Amino acid sequence: MATSSHTSRLLLTPADPRFSPDLHALASALRDCGFIGQPLAEGETAFLAGDHLLQWISFTGCSPQIRLEPPDEAVGSFCHVRFAGPYPAPRLLWGRNTRPPRCPSCRGPMRDWQGHRAGWEASAEAPFPCPECHRTLTPLDLGWRDNGGFGRCFVSVEDVFPGEAAPVPALYGLLAHASGKPWRTFYIQD
Repeated sequence: MATSSHTSRLLLTPADPRFSPDLHALASALRDCGFIGQPLAEGETAFLAGDHLLQWISFTGCSPQIRLEPPDEAVGSFCHVRFAGPYPAPRLLWGRNTRPPRCPSCRGPMRDWQGHRAGWEASAEAPFPCPECHRTLTPLDLGWRDNGGFGRCFVSVEDVFPGEAAPVPALYGLLAHASGKPWRTFYIQD
């Protein structure tokens, strides 16, 4: 099997970072609608793109090239879907494109977020004061926009660059129906 060498992904996660849906029910709903295809390997949580993935994800940009099949060579990238979680507690996913999150009250940026990251990864519920307005927050309260965030489970569309692809509104509806909660998206780059 080819090894992926991509560096970016589109992540879908419940809007409530503390919530974890039934991943078997979610995978079944995504398989039934053609979002995911066959597992990449036995027992894997990674799947080939389904026959209808391009109906659920809108690719934009100047001639995006989307490879949906694994390459024949030993190394190469291709668009596929991976499930991560459920984790016992919310996890922070971030990348080189992640910008300082903002306080929900004053909208002030947390410029030193990288210095807090290890503590936040250990406990997403640990309180701290906003450096601007001094309101007591937890990392889960922060506004990460579309370049990072917390969750207990993630559906990752691999080999997608930030802003290159976006879920169509019907996908948010399908995910909400399958899980009982609304979802959000963000992008990260390795």
